[in-house]
Amino acid sequence: MRQCIIFILYLLCTFTARSQSVLTPEQTGSIYYAYPAPPSVHTPAPAGYEPFYISHYGRHGSRWMTADERYTEVICVFDSLYQCSGLTPLGERQHREIAERMYHNFPQVFREDAFVDARSSTSLRCAMSMSYFTERLKELNPALHVERRAYHRYMDYIAYTSPEGEKFSSEKASWRRGFREFEKKNVRPGRLMASLFVKPDAIADPDAMMRSLYWIAADMQNVELDLSFYDIFEYEELVGIWKTVNARMYVCNAAAPLNSGLMPRCAVPLLRNILESADVAIKKGTPAADLRFGHDTHLIRLLALMQIEGCSN
Repeated sequence: MRQCIIFILYLLCTFTARSQSVLTPEQTGSIYYAYPAPPSVHTPAPAGYEPFYISHYGRHGSRWMTADERYTEVICVFDSLYQCSGLTPLGERQHREIAERMYHNFPQVFREDAFVDARSSTSLRCAMSMSYFTERLKELNPALHVERRAYHRYMDYIAYTSPEGEKFSSEKASWRRGFREFEKKNVRPGRLMASLFVKPDAIADPDAMMRSLYWIAADMQNVELDLSFYDIFEYEELVGIWKTVNARMYVCNAAAPLNSGLMPRCAVPLLRNILESADVAIKKGTPAADLRFGHDTHLIRLLALMQIEGCSN
């Protein structure tokens, strides 16, 4: 019976459903916000119960941006050069530390030769996150039986979007018309372009340039270099772009009325896998963990589908 299990979901994402009156510059980075490490205190199991199984879905760790072009297209304007790869050293360390916290908080799950089934999205940053996470578990207990997989067939639940969801999220969707108006009200590049370029009119698409600079500035917190580009922005400019990113993520992934529940329903295969995997673990009754490594968008959908408090509004 499901009532017999202490079912633990590590909800690792940067999405927040509760509004904040004041944001730090780093928090305005939205999905690039490097999450702070949680406090060392964790909620104990209820009296009379002992953890024996963990079901996990984690977003990949801090990373470089998704393509070299997102740097070079900006840098070409400034006539410079940059290179990038998968996870940053911060992202690698984040997942090693999450694994270590999990191991020490729930030693009953990882005792002796417990079985750990780790599966990842085919995205390189997710597979790398899985690798660093499980490597740390093996360092802490070499006797653990760990299987790691990153096959395309697992995308049907780790990172699934229905054909209807793909159509709804596309740039041609009808709701995008109103969203573009919202963007125009909140993305104001005039002052920034004038502060950076002698001839700001020479910039073909000031809105796109401003967003590109915003993402580079936001992602600097994920690479831990002693550099910040936030000083080129005014606070309200950062908040304006943050609003548009959050609005898009909300409509395309969460329980926004505009999608009529379509996007949370994309997480049905993931939730089914969580429940079915738990049933198998309960029947076996031996220590085990199912680790899934995916993306923020699919985690947001899962939280909305499960009606987690504050995430299903």
